[in-house]
Amino acid sequence: MTYAAGLYFDRASDEKFRRLIRRIAQSGANPYMLNHNIPPHVTLACVCANQPQPILDRLERKLAQFRRGDLFWASLGVFVPAVLYAAPVTNAYLLDLNACVNRLLEPVSSAGENGYYLPNQWVPHTALAVQMNREELRLALDAATDDFAAFGGKAEKLFLAQCDPYVELKTWELIP
Repeated sequence: MTYAAGLYFDRASDEKFRRLIRRIAQSGANPYMLNHNIPPHVTLACVCANQPQPILDRLERKLAQFRRGDLFWASLGVFVPAVLYAAPVTNAYLLDLNACVNRLLEPVSSAGENGYYLPNQWVPHTALAVQMNREELRLALDAATDDFAAFGGKAEKLFLAQCDPYVELKTWELIP
């Protein structure tokens, strides 16, 4: 099974992303994010394991080292042809968390998603629309460029979720 560990945002950032995701879905792009109740987030690590409990245990034991942090989404990006995302500025906070979480989970899991979430291979992103064809991508990009403007927010929670189907397993408040 594949699991994702990542960050959820402050209320204002979360609401801003939810509005943008709804607007993109209303444009005719694939509404996968809405249909599967996937909240706005940044994935820090994507791993494979037989059971989630060892992952949960390791995250809980080291929770004190994870802090809230500032994020700034400066642009839109595309993983052609299927994903439109908001790109946060890659800062030391994100790079450190990505490395820390991957290092922490390595003993109890293997890299998932072709290693795309491993340090030095990771592109931080907040997905806005996924599993699109080229026409849906064009519609999504048109809708997003009408509504997106760079903005800052905070990472406030760490989560662990099962992927495909998305099932949130646990969420922790990050230390201020």
